[in-house]
Amino acid sequence: MLEFQRLLSTEKTPPYDTVAWEKTDIKIIAEDGHIVFSLEGGEFPATWSDNARKIAASKYFKAPRTGNEKPETSVRSMIERVVVTVEKAAPYSRMNFAWSSCIRWLRQIHLFGST
Repeated sequence: MLEFQRLLSTEKTPPYDTVAWEKTDIKIIAEDGHIVFSLEGGEFPATWSDNARKIAASKYFKAPRTGNEKPETSVRSMIERVVVTVEKAAPYSRMNFAWSSCIRWLRQIHLFGST
């Protein structure tokens, strides 16, 4: 069985608590001056560059599909969405035997991240 060793967190400390977060506004402007993408109050790790924030927000944050949905505005929620997707897909993977340790770790992030 594939095992993962804990490196950057402890069992008692939620992984998100080990990251400094900050909110910032993102605006991507095209050469002709029109706004291609805009986000107010996006939450990102403080160590991320402006470019990394723009890429994550414009390419990887989930956009609303209906008028009732709110857009994704945080790297935390992006990670949560990916963790849940991987967790749901794991039983159908050809490498199911190798996923159990990974899923335990992802569940821990997911549970701690739901604050």
